[in-house]
Amino acid sequence: MRSPSMQLTRAHRHGAELVYSSGRTGFTHYLMGQLYEIAEDIFSLKLKVSVVKESMEGTYYVAVLRLEFDNSDYVQSLMLRKSLPCPLPAVPASLLLQLFPFGVLLDRKMKILKAGERLVATWGGPLNRILKSSISEILRLRKPKVSLTWDKVVCMQTMIFDLELLRYRSRGCPEVRRGSQGARSILLRGPIYLLEEIDALIFLCSPIFNDLEELAQAGLSLADMNGHGLSKEMLLQGWQHLSRLELLFEKAESRSISLEKSCRLLDQWKKRGDQLLYTMIPKGIADHLRAGKDPMAACQAFENVTIIFCAVQLAEAGTRADVMQTVAYMNDVYSRIDRLLDTHRVYKVETVGTVYMLVSGAPERRRTHAASAASAALAISRAIPALTIGIHTGPVVAGVLGLRLPRYCLVGDTVNTASRMQTSSEPGRVQVSAVTANQLPAGRFRLRPRGLIKVKGKGTMETFWLEGEIEEEETNDALQLFSVLYGENDN
Repeated sequence: MRSPSMQLTRAHRHGAELVYSSGRTGFTHYLMGQLYEIAEDIFSLKLKVSVVKESMEGTYYVAVLRLEFDNSDYVQSLMLRKSLPCPLPAVPASLLLQLFPFGVLLDRKMKILKAGERLVATWGGPLNRILKSSISEILRLRKPKVSLTWDKVVCMQTMIFDLELLRYRSRGCPEVRRGSQGARSILLRGPIYLLEEIDALIFLCSPIFNDLEELAQAGLSLADMNGHGLSKEMLLQGWQHLSRLELLFEKAESRSISLEKSCRLLDQWKKRGDQLLYTMIPKGIADHLRAGKDPMAACQAFENVTIIFCAVQLAEAGTRADVMQTVAYMNDVYSRIDRLLDTHRVYKVETVGTVYMLVSGAPERRRTHAASAASAALAISRAIPALTIGIHTGPVVAGVLGLRLPRYCLVGDTVNTASRMQTSSEPGRVQVSAVTANQLPAGRFRLRPRGLIKVKGKGTMETFWLEGEIEEEETNDALQLFSVLYGENDN
């Protein structure tokens, strides 16, 4: 969070102007309310506040507020000071820079006219490079958060400025690692006054350090500090300065930006985790469980679904190489089936060993579940001819079983019958039960009766071979005929 800044400008008999800048918008009226309370409760003043101007300076929102109140006492005291004869002679700017060896003299274009001896030495570059340079090339403004221009500074002579000294780096010099001793920044704190006699601004500042160790890391000693004031005493006592807190705030802001990036990355990984979860458990049921609800409440009874079983016939592996080759082959088979499911309305229930189980009509109820399952089975059979596939239709109960590794399971005699359809099928063929065959749309699929077969645990059942889709075959024949005719026309 970036703290706001406020500066009083243009004080007159009837009030003053307040310049409010903040990295966030929408708090102007909140500030106005605070000013009302402070004026009334603390100073017993009748205050009127109005917004004169609003603008954006970079990423900062800036508002100029007009404060209307009785300010006659301040104006009278100011006029009295101006009317008194000055008992002291004029002081040359060079003497001020001797008293403040880190000071800077600026012209109207905010270019450096003169600089203190210790400032030049600490900067590290030649004197002719620092003279006539823009102040922004040598010093970076930390506080207050305003643009460093002549007009702004002249209106803020009562403010304390914090500027960071930028170390000199010559051409061809490798970039210094941030945080190293050579790149350690030095904060300079003090007011900027207008010298009307020479039409210039002077920054009378003192370097800010926390302790002697930090002073030594900056390459300075106590002799480099200002000869007057309490800066040496404060340094020896190890007082904590508010200017350093500004740097801590900036570091916290940098960490907050990193945290925002981490949060965005967390959201991305969360989405990936959700996608993985939805491949294991249906989305509606997964959301039900994530809400902390009872898994048993997610169980559903389906009157009619169509189940597909696919299996790969594998030879027994004798060596480790054979096992690895088998695993790679099974992974390729399952991956190809997974890709085919994207174009068909079927749901992958589970894979156990060499068996792949699919369902249509659950968890999303669908009236055309038999046709969707038949189309998916034909597509899988064309892509992987070595599979034995069986299909059966009937009622099931579906739900999530297990706590540590929850799985979406189907329970019922329909599952056993569909498994028997697969085990009694043949490689490269799709066997469907009579129940499924009766529910397929008439004229869409080509079925050939297989007759009555013995099914383990079921006795004798009538089954059919599912050999293709009629509409698809007619389309392929038409395309083939068009290709032949087009080729003949070319000849």
